[in-house]
Amino acid sequence: MLGDARGLLHKGSEIPVIQVMHEQCAVNMADGYWRASDKPMAAMTSIGPGAANTIIGLATAYADSTAVPLFTGGPATHMRGHGVMQELDRHRTNFFPQIASGAVKRSFEAGRVDELPFIMHRAFNGMLSGHPGPVHVEVPMDIQSEAAEVDIHDVAWRWAAPDLTSGQSRLPPRRCFRPSVR
Repeated sequence: MLGDARGLLHKGSEIPVIQVMHEQCAVNMADGYWRASDKPMAAMTSIGPGAANTIIGLATAYADSTAVPLFTGGPATHMRGHGVMQELDRHRTNFFPQIASGAVKRSFEAGRVDELPFIMHRAFNGMLSGHPGPVHVEVPMDIQSEAAEVDIHDVAWRWAAPDLTSGQSRLPPRRCFRPSVR
C-alpha cells in the first residue's frame, strides 16, 4: 500500500528517517551520503518555500553528478492554479518542477497514486543511468493520502543496468587523485 510519508516515522519502519532543520541540509546530506557510500539517499520536503530551499543542493548534486532523489509535496490535483497556501506561482499550475528543471536530470509529477511505482522506477533509472544526477518527484497532497494495491518488482529488476560496453565502472575509484595540469 502506498500512502503518506508519516508511516515512515512509526516504530518498526524499515526505512530510517533523519529529520533536519532546513530543507537544503536534507539535500546536502543526501549528496554527501552518495559520495561516501555510492548509494542514493532520498530527501523529502513540503510544497512551496520548503521545496525552493532545495535548489542550491540540487544544483551542487547536478554539477557533481551525484544521485539524489528529491520528493516534494504539491498542491492537491483539484486545487492546482487556485493559489493554495505556499504554492509558488498562484496564477498557473504548480511551478516548482520548472524551477528545478535546470538542476535535475528529470522531474516527475504524480497524477494518481497507482502511477507512483512506475514513476519511481523511471526516476531511479534516470538518476542512476549514464552520469548520475538528481531527480525530482512531486507528489500532490491528495495523492499522498491515497492508497492503492500495486505490484512492486524485485530491486535488482529496477536498478539501471551498468554500461558494460565501455569497460569502465559507473564511477571512478574513490581514492583516485585529481591529475595535475602543467
